[in-house]
Amino acid sequence: NYEYNEDYRFAPPNWEPNDWFLFEEKRGVCINFNSALAILARCLGIPARLALGFLIDPTIEQQTVKTNQTHAWVEVYFKDIGWIPFDATPYGRLEARLGEEEDVERIPTITSISSISRRELTRESVFNVNGTVFSIDGTPINGVKVVVYLARGVGVENISRPWLKTGEDTIYPVGLGEAYNGVFNITCKVSREVEVGYYSVVAHSLGKGEYKPSEGISKAKVRVVSLTRILVSSPRRVIPKRRFQVSGVLIDDEGNFLPHQRIQVYLDHKPLTIRYTDTHGTFRISLSLNEGTHKVDLVYPAEGNRELVLHPPTTHKPLLFHSRTDFYRPSRETLLLEAREVDIQPYTNKVFVRGVTHQVWGKIYFGKEPLENQRIHIKIGELIDLETTTDSAGIFNTTCVLGPYSKLGEYKIVYNLTEFNYSETEEVVLKARTKLKVESPDEVAPREIFTVNVVLTDEQGYGVRRASIEVQGRQKTIKNGISRFVIRAPEDEGDYVIKASFNGSTFYLPSSCVVKVHVKHKTPLTYYMIPLVITGFMVSLLVLRHRGFLEPKKSCREKDHIAETVSHPTGEIKTTLILSLPDLTDLPGICGVGDNIRIKATLLDENGKEVYDKKVEVFVRRQVNGEFEFLDEVLTGLRDECRYSFREKGCFEIVGEFKGDEKYCPSTSKQEVRVVDYREEIINGYLKLLHTLRSEGLEVPSNATVREISEFLMNEALWMVPKTFLKKLTELFELARYSNHPITRREYRLASTLMEYTVRGVIVRW
Repeated sequence: NYEYNEDYRFAPPNWEPNDWFLFEEKRGVCINFNSALAILARCLGIPARLALGFLIDPTIEQQTVKTNQTHAWVEVYFKDIGWIPFDATPYGRLEARLGEEEDVERIPTITSISSISRRELTRESVFNVNGTVFSIDGTPINGVKVVVYLARGVGVENISRPWLKTGEDTIYPVGLGEAYNGVFNITCKVSREVEVGYYSVVAHSLGKGEYKPSEGISKAKVRVVSLTRILVSSPRRVIPKRRFQVSGVLIDDEGNFLPHQRIQVYLDHKPLTIRYTDTHGTFRISLSLNEGTHKVDLVYPAEGNRELVLHPPTTHKPLLFHSRTDFYRPSRETLLLEAREVDIQPYTNKVFVRGVTHQVWGKIYFGKEPLENQRIHIKIGELIDLETTTDSAGIFNTTCVLGPYSKLGEYKIVYNLTEFNYSETEEVVLKARTKLKVESPDEVAPREIFTVNVVLTDEQGYGVRRASIEVQGRQKTIKNGISRFVIRAPEDEGDYVIKASFNGSTFYLPSSCVVKVHVKHKTPLTYYMIPLVITGFMVSLLVLRHRGFLEPKKSCREKDHIAETVSHPTGEIKTTLILSLPDLTDLPGICGVGDNIRIKATLLDENGKEVYDKKVEVFVRRQVNGEFEFLDEVLTGLRDECRYSFREKGCFEIVGEFKGDEKYCPSTSKQEVRVVDYREEIINGYLKLLHTLRSEGLEVPSNATVREISEFLMNEALWMVPKTFLKKLTELFELARYSNHPITRREYRLASTLMEYTVRGVIVRW
């Protein structure tokens, strides 16, 4: 027990005064009792403050106030009412102090309730309470303040002392007014904190001057009920006679799940089925509709249901228990569904060319009408993923490029409408462009036999194998992109036109080439000079071989080997370099100043297999005036991974480079990183959030404190956003702005998630 005693001992230097009073001394005066009450109220989340002043007699117009009349009390804030005084000083001590010189006896009063305008209330609803306040001798009292409560399980004697209520007690202040000539008519409002159930209405007069406080309780109880709402997720357009899912959740007006409740389903005004919500308040219905327009009604009758166990949307733990459901209003959700056949008509060319931009387009019909503003996902094999939207004519149109190193062959294009769970597929062929080159002498003699080399390559310069080439009407199949044709020149002099053509194949486009060879008779001197030239050539060969400049003739097998080696140049295996940042996967591309992040390099060959023990150089470049400039070299000779810390804010680019070797082609990779200050990001993000909420029409107070803004959002604006989310977001903002506590990536990631969730809550406001 605690004792009112002016001879109490002050707290020692190493003790907090309130702890000393509560746990050790247990003796004190009004300042001790009421400061402890204010702290305990705040610990329970109740806004409370300590007020200081003097004890006076309000009935005396002029009086002398002495220093021994100083007093402290507590004021508690109630929404829509204001600050209400409470005094934890033990009864009898106040009257004793005020009447030390005069023994003043206060007159008892009688407070009674005459009528209540409504017996069934909902949260945020308004009702009126009428009543009277008279003295014990029947005199009407004027100007006394009256507080109206909704009470359940609380004795009338404890209405004015809510700190004495037990765990089963519930008290909610709902109105404040004043009695005039003993009569009061107070407009009351049920706050969102009031739980559903039956309540007694209590009028508590605060007393005035010579009159004591008193309480009056209504004879009949009022019932607080909750509105309900069915939130439905369903397609609005479906394909006839194909099953689809309709899912929903039943909630009350505080966003709490209502489990084990009956949902009646009507199709075109006829009963279809009955579903019960699960433990999380959700239900699912599988429907199949005939072609046409249909109406689906989901009705919550709020009667004939099972035992109710209420769950809040942020947790799966039970919140309230009720054995009856007559505290919830019925609700209805109506869906208008269109059932029509869907038809996708692709107009895309069936032949794709590697490295060329192609148009992927078509038209979608819903029934006989074009399907406008419809998202469509297009996938070309495993190479390309596209997404686009149809226009008012139902046409979708986008472009894509299959890279120069894409594998030639047949691919499937899948046109997918996720809303309808419907797709259509067509096959296309990826081909490569070709180039045909003819190598021939510039001049020949009539009827001279000469050789023409024909080379067929793709757009990358690689030889086309097993291709059929036609030269001057003769066809030949080449193996490695090169073929030789023997041609006899005509008898007539002039330009002889040689035509070479490739008619294309399964995966290569056709190409052709035309060259001219000049046919001209040789002069007689030429025939005399030929033996001399041949003799001189042979002599030169003997001299060079004798001096060691020429090696002996190689065998045919060695010749073939050399030719094969030359035809396969070094570094022909294509590679792909992949730079990854494992520490930034939670927030890709965003890093904090001073974060020591890992940089991992992976080198793959053209088949997707990893290549090991190759030298990769990694650099860091900073963006200045829109251009990236060299900043730092992280590591030379990187074979696995390294670490790097950014020392300042800004946009940076991490560049990895493999320079290639005798077997593998070079490749590069880049990763852009935005380096931020986590503390600044949280502060700026919160201020931007407030601006967004105001732009959405919420009247967020501009001069309020952070805590007051948080309370406004919790109580007035965003009931679909869990209060724990808003409280945590407020704590993170205060931690970032008003403390020196280190702000890590964890706090920044959490704050970003909460701010995004809060913005979404604006869209689904009640």
